Amino acid sequence: MISKKILASIVVIGILALAMGWGTYSLFFDTETSYGNKFTAGTLDLKVWNGTAWVDEPNVPHFEIAGVEPGDFGSYLFKLKNSGNLDGLAKIHIKDVYNDGGEYAEPEGSTNDGDLGGAVYVTIKYDGAVVVTGTLNDLNSKVYTLGALKAKEEKTVTILWWIPQEVGNSIMGDIVTFNIEFLLDKPLKVVAGSPANMIQGFGVRYRHFKDSGDDKEVYIGVDDLGKPFPYRVEGYVVWQTKNKIYFKYNKDEDKLITTVDAGADGSIDLTLEYTNLASNLTSLVGKPVSEVDFLVINVVARESGTSVDFNNVVLNDIPLGNFHAEYNQWNTWTVLDFDFSQTFAISGDLIINGIASREYNKVELMVGFYP
Repeated sequence: MISKKILASIVVIGILALAMGWGTYSLFFDTETSYGNKFTAGTLDLKVWNGTAWVDEPNVPHFEIAGVEPGDFGSYLFKLKNSGNLDGLAKIHIKDVYNDGGEYAEPEGSTNDGDLGGAVYVTIKYDGAVVVTGTLNDLNSKVYTLGALKAKEEKTVTILWWIPQEVGNSIMGDIVTFNIEFLLDKPLKVVAGSPANMIQGFGVRYRHFKDSGDDKEVYIGVDDLGKPFPYRVEGYVVWQTKNKIYFKYNKDEDKLITTVDAGADGSIDLTLEYTNLASNLTSLVGKPVSEVDFLVINVVARESGTSVDFNNVVLNDIPLGNFHAEYNQWNTWTVLDFDFSQTFAISGDLIINGIASREYNKVELMVGFYP
């Protein structure tokens, strides 16, 4: 219980403080008010030209070609437009490829399998540039990035198709059907720095950059990659001046994969796999894969006379650019607006100038969470 004497002291001090406030507060004042402030969300609105108007589903045009035979070829043109007010990234999804044996003809042979999807070759071009080539069967269930489609911009998608002469009678009477889905996404961003107090999720570290005996040069796993198994698995490689590195999260197989081509000569010198990613991430980090937010790229050169380059970096089929660190630099970038909870792959050229004798130099890719 507070005594009456103490309470009286508090009251007196409070009154004195209040009196001091009255003495210093100006009786003159003026205000100005800004009215009508608001936020308006931007829009991404993909349209396809049907010959007379820009349309949405279910009015998107399609094509049907009958009576095809070996040696035939042709093309079909789609026109896309971003009718929204935000720049976007156009993508194409070839899906639902279905092969039917169709009407049986005696020259086809003893079986009436649906072979046409493996015989029709397709090249997809975006604004004249080749995106991908393969058979319909090869392209099925895959999403390919076409390229930028800015607000109000129009671009073309050309589907070139052909059937090789050598296919022969195996496709006689066969039918293949498929769907083409066009998508418009917000383009990813690469920004300098990393989120404050980020939670490390999963990734890979390429380090040392010297033939350092039994020391492990590559770590792949979850959380802080400096921690031992079960947080990581590790492998040894002898680095060369130029090296090709590849890192993949395979959602279907629930694992991380990395390969190193030391010397960039086309041969794989190291392959590492980290399995049971989802359960390890939950138990060791306390986060599910579904909640990952971004990717951080660290390029580090901390030994005198060295520099490190991570060049020609590609995320799936999206170029990210080149990343560099001079001596005494720890440079960091963050990749945003991309769904790293789904299967993805990153590749690039790791170029070493000078030799680092300890873990002073490294390239690290880390998928993380906001705190």
